[in-house]
Amino acid sequence: QGLAELEEALGCCQCERVAVLGISGALRTGKSFFFDLFSRYLHSSETWLPPVLDRHCFEWQAGAERCTEGIWIWSKPFVMVSSSGIRTAVLLMDTQGVFDARSTRQQCNSILGLTAALSSLLVYNVSRQLQQDTVDDLLAFLEFARGSLRK
Repeated sequence: QGLAELEEALGCCQCERVAVLGISGALRTGKSFFFDLFSRYLHSSETWLPPVLDRHCFEWQAGAERCTEGIWIWSKPFVMVSSSGIRTAVLLMDTQGVFDARSTRQQCNSILGLTAALSSLLVYNVSRQLQQDTVDDLLAFLEFARGSLRK
């Protein structure tokens, strides 16, 4: 059902290109919140910062419990027109946080690898300072994605 809805939306927007902006990173680092704000920006030109508690596209919540499970793509593309008139459908792809106590290493690598493979542009969200283990994780899932594309 979700893929059919997405396919229909892409057909209706009559764009020449499709770009997928994906976001990934550790659990509870604000990925869905960021995409909710970003979707507001893409929707409007001036008043894109209404009260923060009003959710727009992506569900988010404060606290320790996860809000996003798996990989979610907002079903309505944002149409961007370049200065040369080329229409691009921009899709926002949100993912569950990784490296939590409930997910296995393989599950985390699968989420990260799929996100990297499906994204035109990948945002790897890091809270606070970039640590060596974060770089190691990023290299591991990029290798996973590269291996998946070879098969």
